[in-house]
This record gives sequence, structure tokens and C-alpha cells, in this order.
Amino acid sequence: FVNHGSRLIQKMLDKNYSVIFRPHPEHYKRSKETLKKIINQFGKINQFFLYDSFSNINSMEKSEILITDNSGIMLEFTLTLNRPCLCFDEIKKIHNLDYKNLDIESLEEIFVKSFVKKLKISEIETPIPTGRQILVKVKAVGVCHSDLHLWDGGYDTGDGFMKVTDRGVKFPVTPGHEIVGTVSEIGDSVMGIKVGDDVLVYPWIGCGSCPTCETGDTNLCEAPQSLGVFQDGGYAEYSLIPDYKFLIKISGIDLEGAASLSCSGLTAYTAVKKAILNSPENILIVGAGGLGLMGVQIAKALSNANIICVDLDDERLNKAREMGANKIGRAHV
Repeated sequence: FVNHGSRLIQKMLDKNYSVIFRPHPEHYKRSKETLKKIINQFGKINQFFLYDSFSNINSMEKSEILITDNSGIMLEFTLTLNRPCLCFDEIKKIHNLDYKNLDIESLEEIFVKSFVKKLKISEIETPIPTGRQILVKVKAVGVCHSDLHLWDGGYDTGDGFMKVTDRGVKFPVTPGHEIVGTVSEIGDSVMGIKVGDDVLVYPWIGCGSCPTCETGDTNLCEAPQSLGVFQDGGYAEYSLIPDYKFLIKISGIDLEGAASLSCSGLTAYTAVKKAILNSPENILIVGAGGLGLMGVQIAKALSNANIICVDLDDERLNKAREMGANKIGRAHV
């Protein structure tokens, strides 16, 4: 940034951006004179201070965007202070750009397309359901790892970065697909669901008109319309569900605890169902995270198999034992 960032800073100042220069102490120590020279050439820079805390940034009303090369700082700044942030590591990974060819125009384009508003709280009109639609007053919504991928803009595939926009996601979108709540309003064609019912939402919605959807396999649709991914989801006070057939009435259980059943619950259930087809004596579950622990509970409920759970973390393994694992083992890598 010392070598190539000054041109970008000047362009930002020319466009009336508010700039704060905040190098890490180690970088400042190594390049103190160079950094001072950069700072001195910009009379309009608002503030210059070392990497210590976000208290000073938080007090600066004009500072709307933080540009950093550290994804950890990006996450802290965005979530803690509710301010938008752009990370050079993410820019390079997603857009194949580096400092040398990054100018203010491409920076603004990237920011608008990928980062601005993605964690913004907005006031919108409460939808009115018609036909087969249902309006659900949201009680709880889970945070799935795919929500973090959506926030991050894509997936690290191991040999590259796959952008969610390449899969058909269009921003802005309201995330959240693990939805549970209470029916608030219903359309005039709804049957079997009434206002006041507690419901779990099935989010894996398809286009509704292709041969796959017509057979009922909406989760396999090649033009998916999944809630919280391809259309607005449950990170809201109310969520409009396109068809009442995507609701499951629930009662007698903790609503907040049920939120993830239609995501991690279904994922684990499908795996366990296949694993117990031949009534095995043992079932091995690798990993005691959210999915693994869900799998332990489902396997305990559906089979008489000896459930073995393996993980790297002793605390997670103890939790797996509490939830029904007969044997636990610590993996070594």
C-alpha cells in the first residue's frame, strides 16, 4: 500500500471521501519515514493514528468506509461498529485485483456491487399475502455457515473463489433461511394453516414449473428460489412465504431451538437415513459441530446402532456424549 496506495488516496480525497490513515505499529516502525511522507502530501486527511482500538474510528461520523488488508479487522469493524468495510485480501481473491491496478472507479464499483449495504438494516413495507402465500411473524432465525458465505460474497473452493452472484444470487437480498415463527396473515387460498399457528419454514423452494418441481423435488430445482438466498429470507420481523405447503406446524417444542431443523436437521436426517438402511451395528459420525451433533441426536432416535463420534475438540466430544453418542474419540492429525 505504501508503494501504490497514495494515488488511490489522492483520488478518494479528490472525490471528497473522508480518509483515515491507520497503519499497524509494526508497519509504521519499518516504514515510518515513508508513511509520514505520504501523510504530509495529503492536507485533507482527517486523522492519522496507530492500530490500537476502534474507539477513534467509532467517533468519526464522516468515516463511512474502512479499507484494510486484514479480513479480521474487516469483520470486527463491520459487525462491532455496523460500518461497511472493504478488505484488499477479499478484493484480490474475488476480483483478481491488486494495489497496482486498483483505482477509485474500480474500487467504487466493487464496493457498490459486493460490500455496501450487505449488513444494512432497512425499513420496508410489511408484505400482504395473497393466494397461497403466508406471512410469518419471525420468532427466530438460525445463522447457517452459508449465510456467512453470502455475507462474504462467495465460497473458497480450494482451487479458487466461486462468487454467489455467479450462482444466480442478486443483491440486495435479506438473508436467513432457518426460519421459525407464528402465522400472522394468510392468503385467500390457504388451507390447513390458520393465523396464530407456530410454524417451521421449509426454505428450499424451486421455480415451481420445471419437471423437477412438478415431481415435488423443489430442493433439486436447477433454478432455485431458496428463501434467504435467491429471495428475501427471515432476517426480518416478517417473512413472506410463497406457498403454505412450505410450512410445517409445530407445537410442544422450543421454537428457537427448532429454527435449524429445516436446514441442518434435514441435512443430518438424510445422511442418517441412508446410514441405517441395513440396520448397522455401528455408526461413525466424524465431527461434533452443528451437523454432527444433530446427526448424533437423530441417529439415537432412529436406530439402535452404537453411535461413535470423532472430533478434535474435547468440549465438543463431551457434548456429543451428552446428546447420545455411545463412544467418543479424539482424532489426531
